[in-house]
Amino acid sequence: MGEFFIKTMNEEQYLQNFLSKGQMLFRHVEEFRKIEDGNIRGDKKEGTQHEKINIRVAPNTSKISLGGIGGKKFYIDWDALKKAHPQLAITTTQLTSFTLDYVADIHLYCITYINSNTPNIDKVLNAICKLGKYSAVITNCAEFIEKVNKSIPNAKMGFVRYVEEEEIRSVFDKKTEYDYQNEFRIVKNANGRMNSMMEIGKLSGFVCTSESLHTLKQVL
Repeated sequence: MGEFFIKTMNEEQYLQNFLSKGQMLFRHVEEFRKIEDGNIRGDKKEGTQHEKINIRVAPNTSKISLGGIGGKKFYIDWDALKKAHPQLAITTTQLTSFTLDYVADIHLYCITYINSNTPNIDKVLNAICKLGKYSAVITNCAEFIEKVNKSIPNAKMGFVRYVEEEEIRSVFDKKTEYDYQNEFRIVKNANGRMNSMMEIGKLSGFVCTSESLHTLKQVL
């Protein structure tokens, strides 16, 4: 099965650096939420994290610490809650469920994926032209993933799931209106920084104009 990763932008030199050095600029998820470009790259729901945590709360507990993805910590004043809701002040240890909704403190690297089975390939390739004039085409996807794993061992990666807004549960979920991006993303902890540059080594591929990407269908 033929397959390609495609990275698109207006700056051709950045794409050359991507292939020659594996140079990747990770951006904080907050930046994607702020982009005002008619929902091309910007997404105000980007990075929404929904977690449900079940823990046992002992009767003498005064504060609760909950850990979220991306290094975020949440603290609950359990004493204050018990005063406001006396039914919580029970005498035996209980299993209590907490729901967390927040913006994850993460860096993202986003890239398009196509293969011979991509059902909406024309829609994807047409949309890429709106992302930038030039594209870097990675011709060895397994090599790319292997080098990411080796150089950024704590990163998580995978395909984005396109769902209705109310179904968004993780940083790998996006609204269905973005399904034309056919996105594969790499996620790592931001630790409060707005961006970070990583280099994973030379990659197999070539740079071309985004308008010429339709010719890839001939070799898929």
